[in-house]
Amino acid sequence: VHTPLEAHRSYGIGVVEIQGRDPGRVADELLATDRIFTVAPGYPGCIRVCPNIYSTLDEVDRFVEATTRIARG
Repeated sequence: VHTPLEAHRSYGIGVVEIQGRDPGRVADELLATDRIFTVAPGYPGCIRVCPNIYSTLDEVDRFVEATTRIARG
């Protein structure tokens, strides 16, 4: 996770890297398999996810579970 953890720098954007995985393919897999929309914005090796005020904790947990599954391969 490349997103700053300091409260004054936390926003509605998360930048996550799964080492050894192409970010475009990670984004494609998240969408195809889990219906989770992310973007591979060109940060080296990272995807960007933008939860919002309407995102539930269950949805955030589902993102964590999906990225963990992908990371484990």
